Amino acid sequence: MVVPTATWTGFYAGLNAGYGWGSEAIGISGDPSVLTVAIPNGIVPASIADNPKGFIGGGQIGYNHQFGQWVLGVEADLQWSDIKRSQTVLTAAPGGLPPFRTSDEQKLEWLGTLRGRVGFVPAPQWLIYGTAGLAYGSVSVSGYSALNHPVFPPCFLTYCGAASISDTQVGWAAGAGFEFGFAHNWSVKAEYLYYDLGTTSLFMPDLLGRVPPTFQIHTVDFKGNIARGGVNYRFGG
Repeated sequence: MVVPTATWTGFYAGLNAGYGWGSEAIGISGDPSVLTVAIPNGIVPASIADNPKGFIGGGQIGYNHQFGQWVLGVEADLQWSDIKRSQTVLTAAPGGLPPFRTSDEQKLEWLGTLRGRVGFVPAPQWLIYGTAGLAYGSVSVSGYSALNHPVFPPCFLTYCGAASISDTQVGWAAGAGFEFGFAHNWSVKAEYLYYDLGTTSLFMPDLLGRVPPTFQIHTVDFKGNIARGGVNYRFGG
């Protein structure tokens, strides 16, 4: 007969996989001499609705110590991520002008966390826990904004800009989950995490360098949700 986990104390390692999603809009600001006219008149959008989503998966290591029905622990994980979204908006300008095209793409390329865990053991094979701590990850943003004219080149009449940036950002993560010991030293888990890696601003100057200079700033909040499952093996015991 398989013997379930008798204690949660010990070092462990495992694998996980899941799905991530966000709902933050990309804000657009920049040169007041251009955008105070362009945004109110609908030539340039004030923001772009963005809903990044995708697969995320990786591995984790950690340590638990059980005190009666309570468990204290620490866990580190590192995840490859395909949480991304690209979006293009065409805005019809007044006065017979051709539409303006604004495009953005954001991606979370990888994510790591270092978190504490506090858990409760309602039965020997069950662990229910909350978790919070440091989060860090690689993010990238690219943007493009120009006239979408069928004949004239994009930069012929007015501002056009394009830029991209990649960076490693640090923030925090928190969530909750449960584990079930299905065999001696083996457990499966389900977990929800919310992460916040802060804000990235993409500076997009006019590609032609006109005078006076014009520019846009596209601002992205890298916040999101992760639902994942995994399996752990506890060493010793």
